[in-house]
Amino acid sequence: MSKIYETGNVINIANFKSIINLCINLGAKYNPSNPDISIAGMTAKWSAAEALHEIYLVKLMATKNPINDREDLFKKMKSITVRSSSFYYCSQSSDLNKESVKALVRKITGSNVHRKKLADGRIDPKHKSNSHLSYEVMTDNFATLISWYKNDANYLPNEADLTIASLDVLLGKLTAANSLVGRLMAEKTVAMNDRDKALFTKVSGIVDVSLACKKYVRALFGVKSEEAKAVSGILVKRMKSVS
Repeated sequence: MSKIYETGNVINIANFKSIINLCINLGAKYNPSNPDISIAGMTAKWSAAEALHEIYLVKLMATKNPINDREDLFKKMKSITVRSSSFYYCSQSSDLNKESVKALVRKITGSNVHRKKLADGRIDPKHKSNSHLSYEVMTDNFATLISWYKNDANYLPNEADLTIASLDVLLGKLTAANSLVGRLMAEKTVAMNDRDKALFTKVSGIVDVSLACKKYVRALFGVKSEEAKAVSGILVKRMKSVS
């Protein structure tokens, strides 16, 4: 039966520590001239990788609530958009103006988005949706909608949450939410890249260092030795390429 290895960066870091522990148990015989695969060198790399992974996890978790909060805020915005447009449609504004607002509402909510289908009824995977639902684009379209209302004297709702002032407040919240999530996501990406460099950089990353260590143990004890088999059986997997 072939071996099934658990993968992931946590496992990579843990398995690298297991390799170090095996090398420690080899005692004085384990004495490489390459400082990268010395016990001290590998331990320093393991400590750095573990610390960088913890930093990444902190940054990742910091994005969770703001992302969820933004999702809730945009759901509210879509609901307000539909309600405000319903008010506009029953106003005395011109049909041309109403059609323009309807087009904006479609962009914001993603309604009437048609996706090309294959002959068997499945959605064509090559089709590019004509929906414009990125958060930044939705915010920009919502701002355009507000501007349209501001320039039409027929938009005068009595409902407090549909007034221009309320819509402007909501727009400010959307903009702030995008800014916060964008900053946190950027910080998360930087932390992830720093962690990945420690793991996957050629030669100096723990993946290549673990491979060099295994080759040294094979050279030291022989390819078929129990020592070589033990260290070779611990997988530290390259999950991406980092130059």
